[in-house]
Amino acid sequence: MGQRHRDGIPFQFSLHIQCPADGDLEHQSLLAANTVNPRPEIMPRLLEAVPREGPVLAYNAPFELARLD
Repeated sequence: MGQRHRDGIPFQFSLHIQCPADGDLEHQSLLAANTVNPRPEIMPRLLEAVPREGPVLAYNAPFELARLD
């Protein structure tokens, strides 16, 4: 997929994951090193960091969903 002027290109993520057992928070983050097209680096790392079970809360869900698409 090509990039155009004013495209919203994800280049970082920051997650706070709450442990169900004790409520402690774990922080996962990434600031992409690839300045040409960071998307191939971001998506696999994001999928690896997000737990497979439990709710996902987003500060600005419509914006986040558009970036993931």
